[in-house]
Amino acid sequence: MKNWDSILNDIKKTRRNDILNCAKKLFLTEGFHHVNMNDIAKAAAISRTTLYKYYGSIHEIAYAVQSLILIEIKKYETASTDNQPTVLDAIKNYISSSIDYTIKNPENRRFTMAFDSYYRASDMECVVNGEIVEKYIELIIELSGITLNLIKAGVENGELRSDIPVTVMSPMLIGLLIAHNQRLSTHGYNIALDNPDNIGVLNDAFIEMILSYIKR
Repeated sequence: MKNWDSILNDIKKTRRNDILNCAKKLFLTEGFHHVNMNDIAKAAAISRTTLYKYYGSIHEIAYAVQSLILIEIKKYETASTDNQPTVLDAIKNYISSSIDYTIKNPENRRFTMAFDSYYRASDMECVVNGEIVEKYIELIIELSGITLNLIKAGVENGELRSDIPVTVMSPMLIGLLIAHNQRLSTHGYNIALDNPDNIGVLNDAFIEMILSYIKR
């Protein structure tokens, strides 16, 4: 039987999740520029005072939503690379799992795209608490490290071409994958409009294009 402290922690965790889910929906539908703390409190059916007990600002909430999504993506992609016979197999599974995540969670990909556009591609990042930004950057580095480590391993064992520096090949792969996932998350239905198999064909061709380019 749970003690009172454990019950309270469960309640707080549930409320935090409710707040972040409501905030994510608002950010996606209304845009980051048009959402404030009052909007989120109303959507979460709590008072503004209660909301501030959990999060100190609108920016803290936005970064919390973004971080949760990236942690989820990291777990999803990391699991796909385990116990693979070759590095190329691991990279293929990594790319496939990233695309699969997008197909299953297009709203999360759209959120990360909107977040980057609002905070990282503008001066808005400078108004956010420095500690929050630092923790977020650490998470980004961990996420990009999945690709970097795979590329390094493939070059070292001779599976991948070595004429392109790892520090170039890794961000190139990440950039291509981000662009592909963003297109799927925003235009996936249009791509499949004539034939539902079109998305599968497109994804397979995309994966093969990358593997053909990076393998030795």
